[in-house]
Amino acid sequence: MLARNKFKIEPTNKARFIEFRGDHPYFVEGVSYSIAEYSAYTKRHCLDGGVKEPTIKGRLGRIKYCEPQHLLHADEYTSNRKSSRPPRKGEREKALATPRCESMAEALSMKWLKTILVRVK
Repeated sequence: MLARNKFKIEPTNKARFIEFRGDHPYFVEGVSYSIAEYSAYTKRHCLDGGVKEPTIKGRLGRIKYCEPQHLLHADEYTSNRKSSRPPRKGEREKALATPRCESMAEALSMKWLKTILVRVK
């Protein structure tokens, strides 16, 4: 007969509560809410359909607090992130100047892969 485990197993899917920081009409600063609560609010009040739980979970992955910007729809969230990033000088030039082939063998291989073997008339 199989022996039963006498130890109580704790559930691994406990809700993670994240503190809210910032000005918001619904959420109070300093109070912790679950990801499901954040998502439910956006689904009820966002005109574009809200933000799903996995999206909010990804945005708040390693952050210990939630801000109003994390509750924005995807279009607004990405446009805010891109506009807040300062442009980096020479990013494109550096990417174009870096060699794609790391060794001499790769360079030789690339040279022969670029050549035309048969001309079509």
